[in-house]
Amino acid sequence: MSEPVSYDDFCKRYDLNFGGEGSKKLYIDYSKNLDMFSEVVEKKSWGGSRAGSGRKTKYEKTKVLRVPEKYEEVIRELIKHLDDTAMIDFNWYGSTESKPVYIRSLEDKKQEITFKTVPK
Repeated sequence: MSEPVSYDDFCKRYDLNFGGEGSKKLYIDYSKNLDMFSEVVEKKSWGGSRAGSGRKTKYEKTKVLRVPEKYEEVIRELIKHLDDTAMIDFNWYGSTESKPVYIRSLEDKKQEITFKTVPK
């Protein structure tokens, strides 16, 4: 909220004739506008961004990576497979393989992709 300025300070700040009719009218208009402006600018406790807000990821850290659109589905399936097999460790019997994903390579060749998780 802006602090009001005295008429004397107002005239000095804007190099106006102190006591003149024009300067008095300008000061009155200034004061009215200051009051209206102060109401609008008053700090609100709602809205805006806040530190720590927003959707949280289930992963420790994430990274933005640009991939060709053709590979988007395969990358999503890889992440899904890794999430689905996260519990596999050396006590797990055997390996786990994903369902095949069918794509075309950048050279437009048909490809079948599967992911396999083997405990170590």
